[in-house]
Amino acid sequence: MIQIYCGDGKGKTSAAVGAAVRAAGQGMRVYFCQFMKGNESGEISILKDLFRTTVLRLSREYPFYKEMSEQEKEAITKEHNAILKKLSEIEDDEHTMMILDELTYPVKYHLIDEDLVQSFLEHKQKTELIITGRDPWEEVLAEASCITECKKIRHHFDQGVPAKKGIEY
Repeated sequence: MIQIYCGDGKGKTSAAVGAAVRAAGQGMRVYFCQFMKGNESGEISILKDLFRTTVLRLSREYPFYKEMSEQEKEAITKEHNAILKKLSEIEDDEHTMMILDELTYPVKYHLIDEDLVQSFLEHKQKTELIITGRDPWEEVLAEASCITECKKIRHHFDQGVPAKKGIEY
């Protein structure tokens, strides 16, 4: 099954982290995979220590897409593909959850092999998949069994308040 947490509001990754904790607490194997993110954050620190949970993410922090050089785009694409290939090698199993945090962005910006993504989704019929990020693509929306939209009503960023450690990261 595929669940999607999308929208322009805060809470998509937080919801996915909550699902990871719940699944691990019920004895499931959890793979928490972050795309487009390489910086340390509170949730990654705790997930790395969570029993039955594996964290896969970029080896370093990259700039925002609009600020990336062509070399950085090639490097991040290579890393995204490697993460997805590693996940593809894991047995499809109803006792496994895979969270693909921010996967919508590399798909949107062509920073991942889209055929690899489609093949991965087609072959993970038993695994519980959670995809987060803004603007999910049409094919994944059609396949999803659960779609939750996080909608921004107001956000302190709009008033110039910077991200706070322990709150936004």
